[in-house]
This record gives sequence, structure tokens and C-alpha cells, in this order.
Amino acid sequence: MNISNLIELTRAVVLNEGSISSVSSFALSLKELSKACAFFSNDELEIQLALQKGAFVIISENDVKITDKDVFFLKVDEIKLAVLRILRFISEEKGLNFILCSKMELNLCPAFSLNYLHGDIFLDFQTIMKARNDSFIYCDDELYLLKLCASYEVLRQATYKMIEQGSVFFTSLLCEGLYFKNLHFPFILAQNFANIASKLIQNKQEVVFKASYLNFFKIFFIDDEFKLCKFGTSNKALIVVFNELDFEFFKEGFKCVSGFKSALKNSLFCDFSYSKIEDLKYLDFRYCLLMQDLDELLECLVQNKTQEALF
Repeated sequence: MNISNLIELTRAVVLNEGSISSVSSFALSLKELSKACAFFSNDELEIQLALQKGAFVIISENDVKITDKDVFFLKVDEIKLAVLRILRFISEEKGLNFILCSKMELNLCPAFSLNYLHGDIFLDFQTIMKARNDSFIYCDDELYLLKLCASYEVLRQATYKMIEQGSVFFTSLLCEGLYFKNLHFPFILAQNFANIASKLIQNKQEVVFKASYLNFFKIFFIDDEFKLCKFGTSNKALIVVFNELDFEFFKEGFKCVSGFKSALKNSLFCDFSYSKIEDLKYLDFRYCLLMQDLDELLECLVQNKTQEALF
């Protein structure tokens, strides 16, 4: 990017006019930094290290001590806003296609190996910088998207047909004329899967799905003694999620499943309330949904036997 364009885009005040005319990249951390890049930071030590590594431009909110007359020192009112303006410019320049999706569809993106946004410009910085021209990026935050782009597409509801399964934890379906067999996730995610798969097929993109990359839920099979078991050797299972939105989604989706219960620590908004994990041993359920710290749960489950989760 041309330096004059960078100054105008970030609305910066030039504290020192360097000798270069353009930068080749941008970095928010030292590990991302490469020679001839523009570096964003308010930390004086980081800035000095960035200069040693070959940064051509320093962008900061502070009156940085000028130690290299050949480097541009730019002062901005707010780094976050300056970064946002850069990302919006890069997004437009690359012709990126942003797709507004649901929270659950965003949860599936890692398994599809799709680019997706966290809703935080510092976390999303490298995703946009490394994205290929004309690529698709998914996001579940409409207001955030409007800061990054002038327009976006909404992921549409797809038509699909469920194929009967023997387990609620595996899903088979027909979508866009393709048969997806024994997908390693519960049936309640079928619509979300179909929505993304349909979009990929319509875009003539390959549909590759790796369930092992799903990290928003875990399933453990247990026996009556609350010991871990292999899949198929027990009729009890714990479904573990890690936030309230996912808890409510699974709770609603499984409510018609026989033997399904929900449990929360010291709460009235569930079927079972418990104070410690061991209390679950004495509850009557076939499938029990928890919002629980995984390490704490595993510590209890592996006291007598160690077994990895199904997924």
C-alpha cells in the first residue's frame, strides 16, 4: 500500500516522515511481522523490537519516541478504528464475499475448513489478510459485518431429506442430490449442515467435512457407575457444551428425545440441578446435557477408566 494512501485511510498524524514510499504488509504482533511492513502497537518495547525486525511504518496512539529517521511514525486516535479501516479496504480490494450465518452454522465452519470471523478485528485480522481474492468468509454478527463491508449475503435455508439413523449422534441426509452418510454429529445440526453444504455445492466448491474439528460440543458414553464406555456398550451419554447459546440450542433440539434431560450447576432452569459432578451418578437419564468445564468433568470420569470422547 502506498504510504500516502495509508496515512489518509487511517487518518493519521505524521510524527516522522520516513524514506520509503509503500509497505508490503501489516502486523499486529511481532510474530506476524515481516520486513517492510506496517506495525500497529502502543507498546514501546514492541515497537523497538519491530524496528529491529525491519518494520517500515509504526502506527500508534502514543507520541512514540522517534529512534529511526528512515521509518514513518504515524499517530492515530484509536488503533482499533485504524485497523478496522485497513481491513475494510483490504476486504474490498480482494473482493471478499461475506456471508451472514447463524451461530450454529458458524460452529460448523471449522469442520468445513471455511474462513470465518470471531467478531473481533484483532482476532480476525490474519483471516482477512491471508484470505484469497474472491473467497467466502462466514460471520454471525450483522453489525460487525456492516463495519467491514458495504454488502453481504445471507446464508439461505436449504432443502434436505433426513435418512433414518440408529443413533441420535449420527446423521445421514440427502442435499442437492448428494448423499451424506453417517456424519458424526447429532441430528439437530442437520439443517445447519445442509445450509452450508448447499451453498458450497451451488458455488461449485468441494464439500469436505471433518467432524473431528467440531469443538463446541463433546459426547461421552458412560455406564451406570458413571465410568466412561466405548460407543455401543452403554445406553447412557453425556452431551457437553460450553456456553448458554449452545446449551439452549441442544436443549430445544433434544426435548422430544426419550430419556433426554438437561442439568446445570445450581440452577432452576433445567431438569436437574447439581452442586458437584458426582451428583449426576444418581440421576435417571439416557442422554444428559451439561454446560460444564471439560477438565473438571474428565477428572471425575477418568478416576477409574480412561476413554476418549466419541468425537
